[in-house]
Amino acid sequence: MNATDVRKIPGTSRREAAELAAAENAAFIAGLGALAPDAWSGSTDCDPWTVKDIASHVLGWGEAGMSWREFRHQMAGAVKGWRAHGNPVHAQNQLQVEDRKDLSPDELIARLEVGLPALLRLRQRLSLPGRLVPLYNPLFGLTTLGFAMDTIFTRDVFVHRIDIARSAGTEFYAGPHDRRVFEDCLRHWAKKSSANLRFELDGPLSGHYATGSAPAAVVRGTGVDLVRVLAGRLEPERMEIEGEKERAVAWLRVPCPF
Repeated sequence: MNATDVRKIPGTSRREAAELAAAENAAFIAGLGALAPDAWSGSTDCDPWTVKDIASHVLGWGEAGMSWREFRHQMAGAVKGWRAHGNPVHAQNQLQVEDRKDLSPDELIARLEVGLPALLRLRQRLSLPGRLVPLYNPLFGLTTLGFAMDTIFTRDVFVHRIDIARSAGTEFYAGPHDRRVFEDCLRHWAKKSSANLRFELDGPLSGHYATGSAPAAVVRGTGVDLVRVLAGRLEPERMEIEGEKERAVAWLRVPCPF
């Protein structure tokens, strides 16, 4: 079967980025609303976070975009907790969770329904001028504020939906917007890693992809597990690899920003 050349997948425009973000936000909220009550306390790949903790983290970013006071509070917490959590991003994320630990699932959902659209409006205003503003993140290096606004926040919601589905034992439903986010991640990772691989993927994010004309190895498994590998949630060796396994694993260890 012919494979899609990852290198030829187009990047997203600002308009498409906004559409993808809105779709991911809506899917995130809908997924939370469908959870059984006991699923909220389930452990996730983002150890030690529970499903509720992930929802609180995502809400934290939404409310940081709604209020200058909340944004300053989170930035101060990031600096204060830097040493304890290893870097300011982890410190800020944990503060978001701790500040919202007493909210009920219904309260979290209600506030997400307000906070995520508000954050998206702010992201849209900042994305174009933000392309000229350098941004360093200790988790994925030097980029721009515009890239974070257009892409990183959307990928974060996308991968957390996978985290929640895995924890709850429910199937991850992949709509067209999910496939577009997934393929954009593959494009970005292939450029960053210079990998030469072929992927034969099944499951909700199925497909055949190639990052070079003469792949050193073929990687098989689910598309969802490949996302988990690129996001640092799953060891590359857990994928089925045929060919030059050592080179393939080294390429798969190159993280894709999420």
